Amino acid sequence: MKNLLLILLLFPALLSAQIVAFDVQYKGEDGQYAAKLSTYNQIITMVDGMTCDDFFLTTDNGTLQRSSRNCTWNYIPIREYYGWIYFNKMVDGKAVVFHKKRLEIQLMRFEIMFAPFQPDDFGIYHLTEAEFKKSRLYVMSLHKFYEKPILITNTEIRVIRDNRVVFTRIINQPSREIHTKHIAELEELAQGDVITFTNIHYQYPSTNDTFFEFEMDDIRVEIR
Repeated sequence: MKNLLLILLLFPALLSAQIVAFDVQYKGEDGQYAAKLSTYNQIITMVDGMTCDDFFLTTDNGTLQRSSRNCTWNYIPIREYYGWIYFNKMVDGKAVVFHKKRLEIQLMRFEIMFAPFQPDDFGIYHLTEAEFKKSRLYVMSLHKFYEKPILITNTEIRVIRDNRVVFTRIINQPSREIHTKHIAELEELAQGDVITFTNIHYQYPSTNDTFFEFEMDDIRVEIR
């Protein structure tokens, strides 16, 4: 009886509830809605009983701009972790939130490459001196919607011979690629030398004025 009374009390609210359709490009590992940090994310939405001009979206993380397509928005988050998307309508001249969605904000994935070679199962490159001089360091995008070059902003190169560091150089001039053949000090290498690339930083891409810099895994090369 109590359950029936509760249903009767809630029935008018259930009838008046608006159905909101919401879709995004990405999903998180748990299947929840997601967006990529600092780049365009398309949001498509519709609200039952409303035209695309009857409501608008706002957010607490980044910017939202309506595109030329009906009920489609471009979302650019500027912080990691989470962002809320608020559905608003005007009531008596004031914006009123009638619905909201939470998005997980993810980093686009990138990987440091030492082309054209592949490391062993422990992440170590075993190269001859001639092979080493053909190599280059660059950052590859693992994000299918992003293909532009990524800038390497810093790396520290060391040559270790007989357990002693014989050469160190820091490169902090932003560059798309670092070619080993262009570093004169790496021309004379010996069998058994170890070359490390550490403190590798790259500039995370941004479609606005936000700047992010992240660190990559180290690279270790052993001359055979």
